[in-house]
Amino acid sequence: MVGIRISSGVRAHFMRALFAQSIHVLDSLPPGTAASMITTTSNTLQIGISEKLGVLLEFTATIVASLTIAFIYSWSLTLVCFSATAFIVITLGVLLPLILKGVAKFNKAEAKTTAVATEALGSIRMIAACGAESRMLKRYTEWSEEAKRLAQKVSPLLALQFGLVVSTSSFGCSPYRLQTCR
Repeated sequence: MVGIRISSGVRAHFMRALFAQSIHVLDSLPPGTAASMITTTSNTLQIGISEKLGVLLEFTATIVASLTIAFIYSWSLTLVCFSATAFIVITLGVLLPLILKGVAKFNKAEAKTTAVATEALGSIRMIAACGAESRMLKRYTEWSEEAKRLAQKVSPLLALQFGLVVSTSSFGCSPYRLQTCR
């Protein structure tokens, strides 16, 4: 509920700020850009607050509990668990900024694609009358290919991040390895 309320407040604030702009600023924006931007931003914010905050608290509690239990059993188990945790934090710290930068570029290209499609659908009669279908299709294809290219650049980073984190969690503080760490 908190995520929905905050997301709603951000949308309302964005709309007030958008309507406070002068007409020439609104006319300079491609069609659909403002709607795409507010939707993407508020959805990301809502997901981040409602889902990720709970997961962060759960994972933090799990890490603290596992380190405490490991310390009670043996210091070597604590060392194994802490080293796995440190590796995960370093992996996320290095790869996450690169992933976020790539996703931001992808979102901009996707917004341009949406703007071209909105413009084409909004003025379809004029485009058909002038025979400009191929030019609009070319613009749409260019931005669509750009978005695809950017998404393909980010996907190996995501795979590397998830692969390293999952492989580390299978090595680390597993209850099945508790016997071997004593």
